[in-house]
Amino acid sequence: MKWRCLAVVAVGCLLGAALSVPARAQDTDNKGKEEFYGTITRDIFTAAELADFGKKHKAPEAYLAAAGLLLKVHAYTDGKPLPTLEPAGEPEVPKKAKAEEPKKGKRVKPRAEKGSAAKGAPAKAEASQEPTFQKQAEDLFKAARGLKVMKSRELEEMIRAVKARTYTLTKEYKEYKAFAGRSIEGGPKQISRKVQVGGSHSYLIRFQANEPAAVALKSDVPVRIRVGVPGKPLLLDTIVTTSRFTWTPEGNLSSNVKVEVQSKDKAAQYTFFAN
Repeated sequence: MKWRCLAVVAVGCLLGAALSVPARAQDTDNKGKEEFYGTITRDIFTAAELADFGKKHKAPEAYLAAAGLLLKVHAYTDGKPLPTLEPAGEPEVPKKAKAEEPKKGKRVKPRAEKGSAAKGAPAKAEASQEPTFQKQAEDLFKAARGLKVMKSRELEEMIRAVKARTYTLTKEYKEYKAFAGRSIEGGPKQISRKVQVGGSHSYLIRFQANEPAAVALKSDVPVRIRVGVPGKPLLLDTIVTTSRFTWTPEGNLSSNVKVEVQSKDKAAQYTFFAN
């Protein structure tokens, strides 16, 4: 009985904070509000944090909150995957592979690591297809069921409530649609890739000047992410598994921003978002 009460309270707090879409009174002519531009990356990033919490603490309510946010993203993007972000075309330079020992006097060339560039040519993007946000939400529902720390009937009732929530009839949705795509040409973008040990991937992104911009990253192992305008001091330089950064690019019309994702002592599978 105590567990049931605690679960209901926790779910209420998490779902209320993470899933509710309160009406906002912002003037839609105010272009300086970050939430209009960073809604997608903010919700994806928050969902990743909630999912990590659910996994570490065996908390089904956290999984449900994360799933609700991804269903919201699914609704805001009309059920379509985000366009793929193109790499900057710079070669990936992982640590050199060890040379094989020669056999019987024969000379054996070192075997290049997968993903390394040949003769200085740019490495192929090899971007992987990210599951739809709806599919990711279903995976989180499945993970919540797999914990088996709540009665099945109660859990299924909460899952039905999350699935039944409507996001496209809110004022926030209308405001988002009115402003979506103004920060980065073509709207929010993403790319999922694997970077080899010691390797790095670069992206050159054109943002609208004097308009809020956002980037976010989630990785299965810690990676180093750098964000900056070429020729100027870095805006961000940190080692993380999840990170979200917002700022306002300066300039006359647009601003080219370089983002670099670099692995450390392990290969990393990551997804990077720009909005």
